[in-house]
Amino acid sequence: MKMVNIKYFVLAVAVWASGCTANHNGDYEVLHAGQLRDIMHKNDISAKVAVDSLLERPGLFAVGSLDGLSGEIMIEDGVPFVSKAKGDVVAVSKDRDVAATLLVYAYVSGWEEMQLPDSVVSLEDLEIFLSRLRGADSSGKPLLFRLKGKPAFVKFHIIRPLAGHATHEEIRIAAFSNTLEGAKISIVGFYSEYHQGVFTHHDSNIHMHVINEERSKAGHVDDIRLDGNVKLYVPAE
Repeated sequence: MKMVNIKYFVLAVAVWASGCTANHNGDYEVLHAGQLRDIMHKNDISAKVAVDSLLERPGLFAVGSLDGLSGEIMIEDGVPFVSKAKGDVVAVSKDRDVAATLLVYAYVSGWEEMQLPDSVVSLEDLEIFLSRLRGADSSGKPLLFRLKGKPAFVKFHIIRPLAGHATHEEIRIAAFSNTLEGAKISIVGFYSEYHQGVFTHHDSNIHMHVINEERSKAGHVDDIRLDGNVKLYVPAE
């Protein structure tokens, strides 16, 4: 227990030392369509927003699930990446003519690059580090962030449609799962302490999607090991 506390103390010091205790709010607004709790508990997988309607404005970043749980979507600087899985075959397209049953998104024009401390390795470490970036902010505003680099691995999944009313466990089991190892990747993510069951799961404050450099694999991030080879980007003040 003592070792865990020491590690978290080191993370806090690392944030302070890098000048990151300031409030990284920027002037952007994080919006969302649909809610995870409605998908999981009410089986509401209907379309909540048409993606092409959001792409009319530049600088869009988003992550979410397609309507009917037919796949995943990640939007990076106005470019949509739609990932679907059939059997063990993954298809990634730039289809704009899709709708989402869940989408969290924001419009950002400028970014600030930050080097993550070597002590930030696991998904839990990353969540703690991002919480420190909020500084003294208590507004409840989520933080949009990006990760770029070559982590040791990224585990991800692509949701697949099921017939009838499916439970959370059935949806999880039916999803296509894979791991990117030592690959050059890009991640779009949102951090919030106030949106569990809305756009983050009940046991997490982070919702992230990943895509590899070849644009051949993309999906919802389940786990990651950073190993000091990844840079963090937050919206510029």
